[in-house]
This record gives sequence, C-alpha cells and structure tokens, in this order.
Amino acid sequence: MKNKLILLLMLLIGASAFAQSLEEAEALADEGQYLSAIGMLNRMKKSENSPELIDLKVRITIDGFVQSINHRMFAFKDLSPGEDILELRASGGDFSMVMGDLKEEVEEYLAAYPDNFHVYKAAGDYYADVLLRYGDGLEEYGSTDLYDLIVSNYEKACSLGCSDVVVIAAVGEYSLRAGDFDKTAEYYKLALKQLPRNASYNYNLSIALQNLEEYESALLHSQIAIEEYDYAPYKADSYHINGFQNRMLGRNDRAIEMYRKALELNPELYFSQSGLLNLLMEEGRFDEADELFNSVFIRNINEFSKLHEFVRLYFTHDEVERVTLQLQSMITRSDDNIHKGTMHYYLGIIDNSLGRSPEENLLKARELYLKEMSDQEGIIKHIDSFLAEAGA
Repeated sequence: MKNKLILLLMLLIGASAFAQSLEEAEALADEGQYLSAIGMLNRMKKSENSPELIDLKVRITIDGFVQSINHRMFAFKDLSPGEDILELRASGGDFSMVMGDLKEEVEEYLAAYPDNFHVYKAAGDYYADVLLRYGDGLEEYGSTDLYDLIVSNYEKACSLGCSDVVVIAAVGEYSLRAGDFDKTAEYYKLALKQLPRNASYNYNLSIALQNLEEYESALLHSQIAIEEYDYAPYKADSYHINGFQNRMLGRNDRAIEMYRKALELNPELYFSQSGLLNLLMEEGRFDEADELFNSVFIRNINEFSKLHEFVRLYFTHDEVERVTLQLQSMITRSDDNIHKGTMHYYLGIIDNSLGRSPEENLLKARELYLKEMSDQEGIIKHIDSFLAEAGA
C-alpha cells in the first residue's frame, strides 16, 4: 500500500511539473519569445508527453511563426522589443527553421490520443489556419476539404468535452461556409448559451435560420446583432438581413425601414439598394423609388450588372416609361460624359427591349464615351457589336 501511495505521489508531482512547464512555454510565447517556446515544447515531448502539448504547440505556431513551408515546417524568432510578428512575416528575413512536420505531428497525436479533446481541437486549429493562410493555394486541399476537416475535428473535440465557446462557434462558422445550415444553427445556439449577446454569433445564426426559412427566429437574432454591433458596416449588414427577413414575412413597411437604416450606415449595400427599390415599387411608392433609383444608379455607375438589375426592376413592375423618364432627366442634370454615356446606353437597351431602334441612343453613348476614352475600350467595342447586330 505504501509503495502504491509513493507511486501515485510521484505521478502527481510529475503531472504538476509538466503542467508548470506548459505554463512556462505559454508565458514565453506571450512575451514574444516564440523560438524559445517552441524549443521548450519539443524538448518536453522527448521526456514526457500529453495531448495538451500539441494543443499549445499549434496555438503558439499559429501566433508566432514568421515563415512557413506549406504550413508544415515553420521558422520562428524570439522577438526583440518593438518587433511585430505581422511586419516580420511581410518583410521576411533570416529566421530559425525548426525541424519537423506539424501536420504529421498533429496526425500522430490524433492516433495516440483518440479520446482526448485537446488533439482534435489542435487539429481544428491547424486546418483553420491552413485555410486562412493558403485558401485553395495548396494542392493537397481545396476549401471544401478544409471545411470538412475543421468541422469534423472541432465537432469531435466538443463531443469529447471541449466547452471552449470559440471552438463551439467555429463549428457553426465553418458549417455556415460549407452550407450546412442545420449544423450551423445547432452549434451557434450552443455558443449563445455561453455568450447570449455576442453580435457575430447572433448574426451568423440569423443567416442560418434565414436559409432554413425560419424567419421569425432569424429576426430575433438579427435584432440582437443590430443592438450589439458597434462597427457600422456590420450593423448595416444586420439591418439588411433584418429587412429581408421582414420582407419574407410580408412586413413590408418594417422591411423598408430596415433597408433604409442599412443604407444610412452603408450606402454601398447593393442588396439593400435593390431590395428597397423593389419594395418601394411593389408598395406603389414610385416617387420614393425614383429618388432612390437616381441615387443608386450614379453610385453604381461603373457596375453594369447592378445597373441592369435596377432597370430590370422597372420592367418587372411594368414601369418602363417611368425609368425612361428618369434616365432622360438625369442626362439633363449631368455634366459627366461617362455618366451621360451610360445613361444613353441604358436608354438604348430599353429601346431594344421594347422593339424600338436603339441606334440613336447607342450612337450618342458612343460619342460621349469617346470624349473620355479610346475606341479600344471594351464598352466601345460592345456598342459597336450591338449596333452591328441591330443593323445600324
């Protein structure tokens, strides 16, 4: 019995010493001594090991590498006062390459400790950083492969007892990217049990529920995102999805209000622009629609696909004469040749769609464009082809 107690005491002392060494390595990394921290972890692995070691090693590698080869081999440096890791990554230099393949090491731990959440968390962290740094740039993986690896490893970590809200939310995030909206909703709901007012968790859950056509529930979470986001573009996006969700529930006045709030914060939001334009016409508020059209047409003057949509909406609502008058009026108020050329171009498009000759407006558009550009520009060649097809 005495020998058993001594053995247990020695194991506890050893475990305590190992945990302390992990804390020391983490402290080195917190001080920017990344090379020393990784060196310490590698030495620890030779004498004693645990799943926590690979978890910490992956985290320190992600935070502290200055160069990587396919995100498998890494170079590190102990930072001097004032040095910034992001600047070093951008500027390059001579750094110490640490031998070993981190991907293979992660896989070794997965095989050795199949029932410990730390190794699956480490694997999820690793593949998430591969996606961040390389995207589709590695032959070994495409984005879909990486989404699957990230989700499967983080999900396994959660099933084995990992309660880290960042990991739980990451299952939701990468499931959303992969288009698995049921899983997205499941894991963001779990994350919100810990952080119920988190803006991004509520926003992403709202998107998932919207895609599942659960609009009432989606509204609750987009409203929280509106209330919690401080950054104007994110708050604007939240207003936008709230507007869309109200639209899908037939609450058009509320949707119009939300679209307007989105555009107040971010006038560039195309889907709020087109959504609001469509709703105003649907509600018969044509003067407001025309005012919005004038604004968004100029704001998107170089984005022909967007301009096509704005004009198409007037066709959808049988208001072609109204958009024609708007474009003609805008021409008289403009002193910009490119802008006026584009307006004449769209008048030509309208003429052609109605079975009328587009020649007059297309030739005027061409003339105005040529005051500012050469005849080799794509739009000029397009107009020339258009005129030829129209028999002009």
